[in-house]
Amino acid sequence: MENKMAVFSNSFKLKSRAVKSLVSGYGHFLGGFYTRELREKNKLYGYELVSLSGRTERLAGKDFVSAECFNKYAVNKKAVEEFAVEEIRAAAEKNRVLLVDELGPIFLRSEVFRNALLEALASEKGAVFFSRSSVEVGSTLLKLDDMRVLKLEETGYSASMRELEEWVYSKIKGQRGKKEGI
Repeated sequence: MENKMAVFSNSFKLKSRAVKSLVSGYGHFLGGFYTRELREKNKLYGYELVSLSGRTERLAGKDFVSAECFNKYAVNKKAVEEFAVEEIRAAAEKNRVLLVDELGPIFLRSEVFRNALLEALASEKGAVFFSRSSVEVGSTLLKLDDMRVLKLEETGYSASMRELEEWVYSKIKGQRGKKEGI
């Protein structure tokens, strides 16, 4: 059985709904981070990373300046190379299933982040990676032997979510065992 899952969706809304469902149901047994939109009066002005332990770090925004940019957003390199990397490694140390949302160009441009990601991919621990487009992530994840791929779309969303939740539950159960009360 695959130890890793790549979840692709072109819809930020569907992807976010799936992540929120996993965090709500299994957050205590997961490690890693997810991306949250920052809005004011319904206008998007940036993004922040939220760890599954509740820490936050500003990822990108229109309202600050940085040497690193992506599209129209300044990027907080510290969020990528310190915060995200710390959360990936902490998940492994705590024997938790890793959740990474969102695996995309802002993160993959960082060698420090890519190295932490490769460590996670090389381990036998469970990990679920969310991305809005398989093109962004490239074909690397799709070529891994222990990678399962799931596409989230409006049609068939419920069945896909059942598959995702069952897979995550099986990884948690396998890593943590019954002593954790699962």
